[in-house]
Amino acid sequence: MRQVIIVLDATVLLSNPQLNSKWWDGLIAATAGWNARVVVPRVVIAETVANFRRNVTGLLPALSEWGKKENRFGVAPIRDAAAKSVLALADDFEGTLSAALIASGVSIVEPPSNQGVADHSTVARRVAEHRKPADGAARKDGYRDTLNWLTVLDLADAHPGMDILWISHNTEDFGAATQADKDRPTWHEEILAELNHRGLADRVKWYLNIPTLLQQVAATTQPVVDDEHSSPIDRMSLQDLAHRGAIAAIGRSVKPRAVALPKIARRASIIQIQELQNVEVSAGGTLQSGEVVVSFVGSSVVVLEFAINALAGDTLHSVKKTLEISGVATLAEDGTLTAVSITDIVAPKDDPGHEDWKEGATSSARAGWLSAHTVAKIQGLVPTMDDEQLLRTMRSLVEMSPETLSNVEKSIASLTPEQLSSIQGSIPNFDPSMLANLADTFRAPDSELLSPETLAKVTELANVDKRFLDDIANAVGGSNFTVSFEDETDDDADEDIGEDGSSPADTE
Repeated sequence: MRQVIIVLDATVLLSNPQLNSKWWDGLIAATAGWNARVVVPRVVIAETVANFRRNVTGLLPALSEWGKKENRFGVAPIRDAAAKSVLALADDFEGTLSAALIASGVSIVEPPSNQGVADHSTVARRVAEHRKPADGAARKDGYRDTLNWLTVLDLADAHPGMDILWISHNTEDFGAATQADKDRPTWHEEILAELNHRGLADRVKWYLNIPTLLQQVAATTQPVVDDEHSSPIDRMSLQDLAHRGAIAAIGRSVKPRAVALPKIARRASIIQIQELQNVEVSAGGTLQSGEVVVSFVGSSVVVLEFAINALAGDTLHSVKKTLEISGVATLAEDGTLTAVSITDIVAPKDDPGHEDWKEGATSSARAGWLSAHTVAKIQGLVPTMDDEQLLRTMRSLVEMSPETLSNVEKSIASLTPEQLSSIQGSIPNFDPSMLANLADTFRAPDSELLSPETLAKVTELANVDKRFLDDIANAVGGSNFTVSFEDETDDDADEDIGEDGSSPADTE
């Protein structure tokens, strides 16, 4: 194996900011045997520190609220001390992280100089032209990703006899729209064209996370020799792997697109899971520690919880699906599992939910929420609504019971012209007949109007998203507009579930 430089993205550091996981130790130990060195771009340090501080200081409001709520127990000193500790942790993190990296033998590399490939004009031009990895999305400017990528290219140019291994879970900006191989990410066509043009396609390689890199490189450089079926792989318990894999997957955040949820889903996580089935283990390799590292894949029935942005804000929903779960595991000589990490969770290729994400798909009907007939009917009723308004309104209405819809219609009918004008100023394109017309659509659910999944959901639901009605009440001044409900509850919760220390984190 020729010399390699391993370059880490912020997704790697943020998955394990304390640098204390078994996989991190395995990477550092492997560098000597692989004749490799690990580097982190300075921009990655800055991005990691900013993200870390944002998340840590985000704990302060909850801490303050807890102190107020439990003040009768005299917890104010504890709250204040904890707040100071949180702020100190955030303030000291950059120095702590840099020192830990250097202690591990990791080099921090500066961006290329103005004479290199990454001068400011080059970066700015690429970002302005939306050249990958910049994507032109409003949520980000693409400058950091571009600078990191040009740093990778500069390292490749400066070390022509070495391979550059880029570890990043940022598939949105670096990856192709469709990943043909979940274990080996596919470059976006623009990035691949650039690598080919520069003659670097065979030297710059991409891995999603540290466990996958360890497994794939070890399997190539130090493959396990199976003498008469006596390797640790043969002694491993597949049942134990199936159990440990399910435990590692519970609570994991997943991307709605990867698990074929409706396009209007904003975030998702696994809240229930069955033991993995049909587990298959791939050939492994030997690490510097003497342990064997293997990859595995299995399937499981899971319950996903996901958020949908309705008119009144995010609402939580759940759905049961069969998903494919991939991971990496290490084994002791006797076959005992010593570590398990989940590296990918996706819906099977034949999941109908994938249709919603195909180019040109404009509604969530294909994901099983509504029939195409219903979508067309609603668009005919309210021609001024764009697709996003349509989907958000549908979600609000499906959550209402027939009694609630009736109350809303009566209340709207009683509004004065001044109140209607106020609502129209707060809710663009508001038509006083809109809710009444849509209510008629949903009042008589049948197989022609609703898909089976939605029909069952509408039958079960008796709750109303009260915040939607509060928005209308606030728009007209509140006191002159009231809607009463009985036995209504608001179960919406905004829960941000983190991932285990050895798994990639989403920093976008």
